[in-house]
Amino acid sequence: MKFLVTAFVALSVSINSLLACDVCGCGTGSTYLGIDPNYGKTMFNARFQFSQFSHPNTDLNFSQQNRVKSDHFYRTEVWTQWQMKPKWQAKLTLPFARHQRFDMDGVSTIDGIGDVRAQVNYAILNQTDSLNKSNRQLLFIGAELGLPTGKYQQRDRYELKLPAAFQIGKGAFSYQAFARHVLKRQNWGVSSHVQFLYNGENELQYRFGEQTTVATSFFYSKKVKNTLWLPSLGLRWDYYSNDVQYGITKAHTGGHVLNVSAGLDFYFSKWVLNVFGQVPVQQTLSESQPESKSNFGFGLGYYLEARKKAMPDM
Repeated sequence: MKFLVTAFVALSVSINSLLACDVCGCGTGSTYLGIDPNYGKTMFNARFQFSQFSHPNTDLNFSQQNRVKSDHFYRTEVWTQWQMKPKWQAKLTLPFARHQRFDMDGVSTIDGIGDVRAQVNYAILNQTDSLNKSNRQLLFIGAELGLPTGKYQQRDRYELKLPAAFQIGKGAFSYQAFARHVLKRQNWGVSSHVQFLYNGENELQYRFGEQTTVATSFFYSKKVKNTLWLPSLGLRWDYYSNDVQYGITKAHTGGHVLNVSAGLDFYFSKWVLNVFGQVPVQQTLSESQPESKSNFGFGLGYYLEARKKAMPDM
């Protein structure tokens, strides 16, 4: 499964499938990044996310004789992160996805386990336990490996192969490198994130384009009795290079999207609940590519800490 916030890609189909819609919005792009103020804590998490894309009325946006109207992506992720050493952290993510394509005559649905991801992080600077309560910083880098565990050749109700970006998985390994910096002064803070994703080639000789992401969020923390509220507001920019198949650049792929993101984290005892949403404010893509619409979700996490409280150190 493609675990990234909004990619817009296409896959050429075989000769007997020429009437299938060959363009699609990627429901696994624009994943909410969050603030992540608890770097050094072991926890379990679950998160649900919904993304929607609207198809334009062009000759390429048809499946058989029906015009494709929209794509809906429902994703549930279960993951755990644990602290191996003071500066080292590991994370394992298991995604489940359900994708739906709506046309003028009905809906096609596929679902299943997506591409499992394994991640390792290293803290270059960690002042979360500093006695200087008014000014703290956290800087860490990481690498992630995506495994080809999700299905990537599923078909619609007409038995036509669905486009690559609509599939649950990629059919190939993916590699990601990233860095994150969190700065907090008293109750105010800013979280900045940069990441680069490289996709391998699958057995169909198809390779998704590279993705570069830059995101910044401003947040405010407020303690109320034994709870803590952490609202955030920020921007996220994603750039997608063109996909490649048989060594040839694919038309109607690539582009970039700028999203406004907002979230609210609520901490109580060992639990954290978050809700979030993203809205595109600027998109540059080909004429036939679907436009990204709403992207929202919620999550729940539990900290495995010896102490009773699991308030953010940041």
